[in-house]
Amino acid sequence: MEVKIDIGKLSENITLKSIENVTHTQIPEEELRKYFSFLKENSLINADNFDESVWLIYNENKDREIIFKFDLEMYQELNKALKGYILLKRMTGTAINTCHKILMTLKRVILKTSKFEDLKELEIFLMSQTSIVGFETAGIIRLFLTFYEHPLSSEIIDICNSIKTPEKKNRELPYFPDVIAFDEIIEEFFSSYNSEEYFRFYPILIWWKLTNVLPMRVIEVLKLKKKMYR
Repeated sequence: MEVKIDIGKLSENITLKSIENVTHTQIPEEELRKYFSFLKENSLINADNFDESVWLIYNENKDREIIFKFDLEMYQELNKALKGYILLKRMTGTAINTCHKILMTLKRVILKTSKFEDLKELEIFLMSQTSIVGFETAGIIRLFLTFYEHPLSSEIIDICNSIKTPEKKNRELPYFPDVIAFDEIIEEFFSSYNSEEYFRFYPILIWWKLTNVLPMRVIEVLKLKKKMYR
């Protein structure tokens, strides 16, 4: 796993340097514990210690904590490797939702394939997914194997590489009369309700007006910052 972090000192006694091609056997567990402590001290992770099977990581976009469960007790080495992998992913700036998706995907594959040892089951599992999910899952597995040194890595990667890239399709525009109808409903709602209801749903009106000029996802609107002028 290639790790590149350049954020200077994490704390008074801990400095995280840029590292390349880190594997779960190369990085000391003590170092992972230091990274965990740094995240905890800065309220970026909620758990007593690195050994806990449940970590809570706050997602500001969803305004709630996301639950990360490391509960593969039957595969202790893999379970610990998952902790290190997710921790390094988070430290290098990977989004929380993406980290959670990676964890859930890998856990599912590990259980389905008896810790990646049942290659036939792995192939069947990947082929049984939709083209997009199968391709994404194969990519997640390949990246994880750059960190976790599995004895069957070459065979597993060959199977993952056999999953074809899904055909990309452009999104279709919504049916125009439906857009007009929705616009009329929005205008009617905000012209007929009292001030309390108006302000309660006002963010919807802002999003609708903005997205008609500049297409934006709801989350993109919510993340806009107010610029203060003096």
